[in-house]
Amino acid sequence: MNWSAFSLTSGILTFTALALIAANADAAGLYKQREQYTQARHALAVGDVKDFEYLASQLTDYPLYPYLQYEQLRRRISTAPEKDIRAFLDNYSYIPAASRIRQAWLTELMKRGQHSKFEQYYERGSNVAHHCFYLQARMKAGDAPDAIEEIKAFWLVGTSQPNQCDPLFSWLEKQGYMDDELIWQRIDLAMAKRDVKLAKYLAGKLSTQQVHWFALLNSVHRDPQKILTDPDLKKDHPLARKVIAYGARRWARKDITAATNAWQKLSGQYQFTEQQRIHTQTDMALTAALRHHPLAPELMAQLPADIEDAEVQQWRARAAMRANDWPAVLRSIVLMDLETKQQLEWKYWRARALEEMGIHADAKFIYQKIAQERDYYGFLAADRVQQPYEMNDKPLQFTDFEIARVLESPPLIRTRELLEAGQTWHAYNEWKSLTAGFDNKKLQIAAYIAHKWDWYHTAIFTVARAKHYDDLQLRFPQPYDDIVAKNAKRFSLTPEYVYGVMRQESAMNSIAKSHAGARGLMQLMPGTANDVAKQLKIKSPNSTALLQPKVNVQLGSKYLRLMLDRYDNKQVLATASYNAGPHRVKR
Repeated sequence: MNWSAFSLTSGILTFTALALIAANADAAGLYKQREQYTQARHALAVGDVKDFEYLASQLTDYPLYPYLQYEQLRRRISTAPEKDIRAFLDNYSYIPAASRIRQAWLTELMKRGQHSKFEQYYERGSNVAHHCFYLQARMKAGDAPDAIEEIKAFWLVGTSQPNQCDPLFSWLEKQGYMDDELIWQRIDLAMAKRDVKLAKYLAGKLSTQQVHWFALLNSVHRDPQKILTDPDLKKDHPLARKVIAYGARRWARKDITAATNAWQKLSGQYQFTEQQRIHTQTDMALTAALRHHPLAPELMAQLPADIEDAEVQQWRARAAMRANDWPAVLRSIVLMDLETKQQLEWKYWRARALEEMGIHADAKFIYQKIAQERDYYGFLAADRVQQPYEMNDKPLQFTDFEIARVLESPPLIRTRELLEAGQTWHAYNEWKSLTAGFDNKKLQIAAYIAHKWDWYHTAIFTVARAKHYDDLQLRFPQPYDDIVAKNAKRFSLTPEYVYGVMRQESAMNSIAKSHAGARGLMQLMPGTANDVAKQLKIKSPNSTALLQPKVNVQLGSKYLRLMLDRYDNKQVLATASYNAGPHRVKR
């Protein structure tokens, strides 16, 4: 990628805009600085500090000079003098990487147990360990009572918290705030997350007379049918109700019919709160609906008509659909909240219900209206009234001046240089920081620029943030067309299908890596890629090769073909298998 290539492909970005960029740096000088920047990073990586410092001294006016200082300081964060940390944070706070130095320094101070110093540098972020340590510092300073609600908020989660939070919880306990009710609240959260190990640990903090009830809860967790037989659950007691309601919900995941019968029997024998009844019945009804159980329509119908849970509202309609109860579908849609019923999905199903009930004129009117939208349900509606699909493509257009004003922004210049240097992670952080304060118009211009840089996934996400969905070239780019066309033809696929998978899997990001380990444009797992490579009788790719579009698209297209063959060319099943694995689709 280079500036000249950008000028050739942009169409709109003319010499006037380029002149503004050229005023900041001579093209030849910039190229030399890029080379020196790469050399400096290499010198630092191999430990050649002298060469690094020499090269860095030549780059003080280069946009990425702060990143060289970042790289050097990051490597010696545990030994660096505090004055170096302070100087960096003071001088380069404008780059997103500064927050990483701050976080690393806070972790170092936390390891040293330096509460007072930690408090001086702390800024609220998403790091729970840091915030708990900060609250410890406040406790030492004597203002802990002000932090009670914050400490409770860290307590009331269904997962384990960092060790730094333990002193806060101990303080709550010593001050008398850690009562059985607060402990049970967290036990309930842990059991909802199926973290039984944490729940058992928490149960050890309960008062003696309460421990027995947790033992019952744990026993019912293993065998929900005990809600009918355990003698300790025969008497009405607040904790007996908690155990029974939990057991009924858990039982429903194994046997909906038996659990429903048990709940109907027990719900009249105990003084359950209204909240407990609705929670349990809602959970059981959703379980039945999600599993397409015949009882689902009945269980959904038993829920309050004015229930505000949007998920329940929608599954109540879906359960009625599966039962072909179209009047119930229509009633369910009428009962939805305004935001939900205005979605094209539910407008379509309202029309479908009317059609099935013989009210054709009203159904046709709704179909014709939503058929004007470029949307899955718009296309379905168009099919019902035999209209062509509406694509509504409205390309964005900007003046040279509008584009140039965004391009000359220092963060965008740094972003471009970071992309040139292959530091895409830092580039994206610069981009996020810059565009966070953009209005929709500037976001649209930024998306246009990212697209012209071939930074497709960033363009896709940025134009979505701008709430402009009608520039189809920006939202659905078709890069690597030669590679896609070649492999689509080779494996009897349509290019559109391959692009569809690429768009959904990676948003056209050739170096995408998922948390599960999938890589590249078509998000292939290394094991899958190796299996497919063997079938093609080619060399198995390593993790780097799998990020290359030529390799990734070839293996991904072949795997897609294998899934289509497995499922008799049924695209829904094949695509689901491609994404989640054949074993899940089979199940």
